[in-house]
Amino acid sequence: MFGKLLMMATALSVTFTAAQAAEFSIQPVSDPIAISDQKTLPGRNERDCAMRCELLGSLVCSAVSFVRESGLCLLSAVRNASFGAAGGSSQVFRRTAGGLEPCLRIINELTGNSPRLLRVEAVTWSNVLYVCEYSNFTVGNSTTNYTMNYGSYLTASSNTSMDSLNYHRGRPFTTIDRDNDQNPSGCLHRHRGFAGWWYANCCNANPNGMYFHSAVTDMSAMVWFGATSSSYIALKSIRLMLYLA
Repeated sequence: MFGKLLMMATALSVTFTAAQAAEFSIQPVSDPIAISDQKTLPGRNERDCAMRCELLGSLVCSAVSFVRESGLCLLSAVRNASFGAAGGSSQVFRRTAGGLEPCLRIINELTGNSPRLLRVEAVTWSNVLYVCEYSNFTVGNSTTNYTMNYGSYLTASSNTSMDSLNYHRGRPFTTIDRDNDQNPSGCLHRHRGFAGWWYANCCNANPNGMYFHSAVTDMSAMVWFGATSSSYIALKSIRLMLYLA
């Protein structure tokens, strides 16, 4: 199965905003989430609950059920937990050893038949905001290993110095347990702190790199070359947004 997207001190959050953008935000994590055997969270549907479970991590959530009647996600740290009657008529999402594949499937469902606008916002440690946009962004299904593609880099609405995503265009997704990159040693094995991404050999963009608390230069850092002078200078923050309308 696919490995973890989350590495070291970064976390992935996925929200649907009023502007109908699916937001993938990577920020530093502060305190760890407290472990509990079972908890509830508000949810919209099975997919939303599955994503919430994914974000919490396996120590907090290994199984989840959506209760339509109450609009709640039932979460359990116990693998293959049974929620009994409390689960109602809901479907249950079971966490596997991987964990990333449900997220990639959702992105595929959002983009596979309807290419979307991708917007990237990267902030440097000098508090400069760099923005780039891509038309017709798509992620393929599991048979393509979730290959990423897009139509064009929109220069009119971008202020980055280069198209950082072009190097990754047409690449399948790589994780620690599924090496699809072009590096003989494997990008995730060669560089500490690398997490899942559409690596080539290896990257001009790495939003899932390690989070540093200053503008250090490190090949394992969270970077976007168009915002970091084509170098591995750590970013302060970055987010990728899919616009659904």
